[in-house]
Amino acid sequence: MRLQPISLEVLGPTNAATITLRNEGRETVTVQTRMFKWTQSGGNGDVTTPTREVVVSPPTLKLKPGAKYVLRIVRTDKKPIKGEEAYRLLVDELPNPARMRNGAVTLTIRQSVPVFFIAQQASVPKLVWSYRQVGNRLIVTAHNNGERFLRVVDLEVKNSSGVVLGRHKGLSGYVLGNSSRSWTLPLKGRVGGELSISASSNIGMIDAKARSKAD
Repeated sequence: MRLQPISLEVLGPTNAATITLRNEGRETVTVQTRMFKWTQSGGNGDVTTPTREVVVSPPTLKLKPGAKYVLRIVRTDKKPIKGEEAYRLLVDELPNPARMRNGAVTLTIRQSVPVFFIAQQASVPKLVWSYRQVGNRLIVTAHNNGERFLRVVDLEVKNSSGVVLGRHKGLSGYVLGNSSRSWTLPLKGRVGGELSISASSNIGMIDAKARSKAD
């Protein structure tokens, strides 16, 4: 099953958007859709909770081979958006009951789509980086003082000598507005003083310094 687009950014005052599902398989599939509020706290990772502030319609549907369907996503909360609101749309392709057998393992195929509702005046991402060493691990934290999210790709950390201490290839994750996100990387060299942070993002290249939390 294919989703398009794979992320949504809805700029206020617009309160609705759509996403298209297409069944590229050879069998009819049953699809379940759900919306979750998405937050980050203290760099401890993503937290998702059920919400009615934003709804998706329909909650379930069947797609024949080659068929497509347009989901509608609507922000029902009447309060004006302050900065940015982040959500996750979960789209589950449920197992086919006809193929289930006793003792067989069946898997739900899940896709998670980031959905952002953004105020016109929301401030751009402003990241402050820090780090700490725990044994042979390096914990790097980015705190976003801006109101809009930053998507981090190909995160790399170097010491003052230019030695790569750790890296995370591909999509490293999101730092939501006014939130923190941490990465734990296997340590591959000696840490000391400021570290260099490099990555790409949805707004350009990241070239920053990270200070030790002990400083």
